[in-house]
Amino acid sequence: GPPLDATIVNLSGGGMGVRVPLDSRTTRELRRGQTFRCRVRLPGASAGLDLAARLVHLENMPERTVYLGLEFRSSSPAAERRVQDEIARFVTDLERKQLRRVRGAG
Repeated sequence: GPPLDATIVNLSGGGMGVRVPLDSRTTRELRRGQTFRCRVRLPGASAGLDLAARLVHLENMPERTVYLGLEFRSSSPAAERRVQDEIARFVTDLERKQLRRVRGAG
């Protein structure tokens, strides 16, 4: 199908939660169990992550958006480790930045 722009609102090594506009024509066609090709761009990462994800949760949200819970599907254990490592680096860096802000404010 056509590309679907989404905003990541929850991210872990095993999957992600994203929000998409409710008025998007593709949201009417979404079904649990569907598999998507995803390109995830993490700030500060050297390259985007190309991966497959299966839709496991779908919920209408405020502000005319839909929340999609996606479970990453890896082609191999090595690919799964690479995705988990890249996400762990991003989350660790983000937590350090937040901690520095908190310490700087106090």
